[in-house]
Order: sequence, then C-alpha cells, then structure tokens
Amino acid sequence: MTNQDFKLTDFDPPIASRKTIELIAIANSTTEFWQEEAIRQAQEELKKRNVSREYQDQVLQRWENKEEEREAAIRDELARNATESYPLWKLPLIMFGTPFLIIFCRFLPIKSLLDLHNEGYKKMFLQRLIMLVCGMVLWYIIICSIDRI
Repeated sequence: MTNQDFKLTDFDPPIASRKTIELIAIANSTTEFWQEEAIRQAQEELKKRNVSREYQDQVLQRWENKEEEREAAIRDELARNATESYPLWKLPLIMFGTPFLIIFCRFLPIKSLLDLHNEGYKKMFLQRLIMLVCGMVLWYIIICSIDRI
C-alpha cells in the first residue's frame, strides 16, 4: 500500500473492526484525542450494531465512577505519604551515612530525595534533607579535624 492508497479517513485498525467498548470511547471522545472522521465512523458503527444511547451512558458512567475511585485512592495515598516519617533509629544512620548515600543512592533500594518529594513524602523528605545537611557538616568537621592531626 502506498501513501496515495492510504486515505486520511483510514484508521489502523479500521474503526468498524474495533470492539464495541472501544467504539463507545471513540464516539464519546473529543477532537483533542480523535479525528472528527474517527468519531463519526464510531458513531455510525455503534448505530449499525444497535448499541443504544442508554447503554453508552451506562458504560461512560462506570468509567467515570472508576476514575473517581482512582482519584480518591491517589488522594488517600498522598495524604498517607505526607505524614509518613522515618523511625528515630534510622535518622542517625542517614546522618552518619551521608557520603555513602550520596555516592551509592542510585544502587541502593531506597527512594532518592527527588522521589520522596515527587511522591508527596513531605515529612520524610524534610527529615532526610535535614539529616543529609547535618551529615555533610559532621563529615566536614571530621575531615577537617583529621587534617589538623
């Protein structure tokens, strides 16, 4: 098939060969996601298959409910993440292990500072940041005192 044989209105796979659930998604979509021709073809194919508007609305409502449930789960996870903190015994380990954490962070099975921030671990992010700064100051003092000896 050459470029001239392929028309703008041909879709791969063809709209008519798609599952009904896909057609409902396409037919009820916007031109932001699908071309107008694809939306029109999907609507026509749904009419050919005798898929009622009521059934389409039920499917769309189920999708909307699932999306709301997903969003609620994400909000709950972010709320949990925001208040999660390190156990007290880990804080000195972070402080004393600062050079090793900085050097080997990519190879260790721990979240980086950026990961903690992006995933909403506000308290853990702040605790780690403070311990890393304190650890850098501590190691600077140790190294400077060794040089004086």
